[in-house]
Amino acid sequence: MIILIKKNIIITAKIPNKAAAQATQWALTHWNAEITPYVIDNNSIVFENATVSYNGQSQTIAAPSVPEHVTVIVTGSGIDAGTYEITATFGTDSTNYIVATETITATLTITPINITITPNQASGIYGSTPVGNGYNVEGTIYDRDLTALNIQVVIAGVTETSTVGTYSNAISISYVANNNYVVTATAKADYIVTAGSINTDNITFSNTSVTYNGKKNVT
Repeated sequence: MIILIKKNIIITAKIPNKAAAQATQWALTHWNAEITPYVIDNNSIVFENATVSYNGQSQTIAAPSVPEHVTVIVTGSGIDAGTYEITATFGTDSTNYIVATETITATLTITPINITITPNQASGIYGSTPVGNGYNVEGTIYDRDLTALNIQVVIAGVTETSTVGTYSNAISISYVANNNYVVTATAKADYIVTAGSINTDNITFSNTSVTYNGKKNVT
């Protein structure tokens, strides 16, 4: 009996006599047959389009589940809102196998997120330059976007010489549009001008005397 092992294929042959054995040995020694790898059907693998919300970080589509002996590498990603092509490349863990489909592509869509910016009410003393009191944000603004958004508190209709009182809706928000955010900044706030105080510590009011002259005297 002669056994030939090649590329994990075992061939067993029963040899009836010495002459046949010699002939068979020659044939096996000079065997030049080609063994082709087994084709794994991976056409049913699900690698679908995905939609995610912007989060300030790199995002991609998760690698799909694959059959035994199949490997997968996912390439492509995106950070900012928009669409990106993501590719899943398939291979095998052995030269004895190949895959029917080597690549599948899908689209990753990153959508902008909603934020609402509201100015805080502010106040100042008469005679001082009006200054805002910051703002509140409903939602998340990621650090990488703060400079680009350039959010500012704007005070209109109030100056250093504005009289004491409340100036309704004098405070608003300005910003620079950014594709990663859908911004709502229509709310306004009041600015209150309060009365100032005068330091009288250095004022002198002292006793005095005058000679009667029949008139009212005030010094």
